[in-house]
Amino acid sequence: MADAVGEMYPTEGEDAILVWNLVPVRLSYSHDLAALLDDLVPLLEAIRRPGFSETEVFWGADTFAAEWRIVRQADLLRIHARWHSTLGNYEALLAERGDVVVPAADFIGG
Repeated sequence: MADAVGEMYPTEGEDAILVWNLVPVRLSYSHDLAALLDDLVPLLEAIRRPGFSETEVFWGADTFAAEWRIVRQADLLRIHARWHSTLGNYEALLAERGDVVVPAADFIGG
């Protein structure tokens, strides 16, 4: 699936935006999202399981590299991130903003 997404979008095409505690982070469809898809689908499946309590994921794209530790707290997910690289070099700002807490249903899309 990652290869197909990478081929569908031109290198200088559109970007997705991930908002982390009010900091917008650009994700290139052709590079970043294509690389992240292989980890995203299993992550979403794991979080949907009734017994899910926590997991770690490494996002390893060229311009979006981070380690996320995701912990369920009732109906919420707390995401602690260690940022390695982002478009625009926002790693220090993202780290300064701290953890994100989001409803699990919002994270998995319903």
